Amino acid sequence: MSLRFIIPPGFMEIHRQAIFQYHLAAESLPPHVWATLFEAMDLLRTAVVNLGPGQQRTFASLYHVLVDLRYADAYIATLLASEDPARVSTPLWATIARRISQEVRASEFYEVDIPDSRLLLSYLLYWWQQFARGYAFEIEILRDLAASRISFKAHDLRVRAERLSPVDLVVSSFRGDIKTSTYFLAQQYHPDPTIDFYITRAWLPTSRVRTLVVFLKPAMWGKIDGETQQVTLTTLERILPRAGSIQIRCRPSRHRSGRPAH
Repeated sequence: MSLRFIIPPGFMEIHRQAIFQYHLAAESLPPHVWATLFEAMDLLRTAVVNLGPGQQRTFASLYHVLVDLRYADAYIATLLASEDPARVSTPLWATIARRISQEVRASEFYEVDIPDSRLLLSYLLYWWQQFARGYAFEIEILRDLAASRISFKAHDLRVRAERLSPVDLVVSSFRGDIKTSTYFLAQQYHPDPTIDFYITRAWLPTSRVRTLVVFLKPAMWGKIDGETQQVTLTTLERILPRAGSIQIRCRPSRHRSGRPAH
């Protein structure tokens, strides 16, 4: 039986086009294309590769076997052993991405004449990039906190079960998560009740730089206290580095800015 793909019915041509644009110019995608791309990759988690009777694998399970189990631990170990993880992360990510591409193209899960084979490869490479960038950023943040002599307890990135925990670090009993961008705020229809604060990067359109920002939930901000000014994500730049209050889907959240991110 020939290779067959089962793509979720909600996956449309607009999603294919977003993936195509991502491959052409990932760093310059407009926000609406990024939103469609995120939606596309979420939909593809449940896409299926059918190799024959009883041989069905979801894209998510193939990522686990073909990428995560093979490369995640070694990638993180290399970053943790490096004096400058920000410098080594990009070439290391790219080297492994090329290896993943070669291995998948030579595997039973890929046939050049079947267009959906390229969707699988795109899915694997996209999530590998998110993984690689995310943990490089997290290691950078944790090292900055340690250098600033801030007392915290972080999960052990060498242990896969701890990496999957929603809580990345604890500061004075408050639980935090580290995100590479503020896009997660738009997706938080039901904010995780276990998280008290988020460390992330926000894009400042006037200055055209990304800056580190900490979003605090009201309970944590109440322990710090202080005056705030009501702002939105688009007007955030006007009040930094002062503290402001942002309403996220009718739930108030607080933030303070940090140093510009590299």
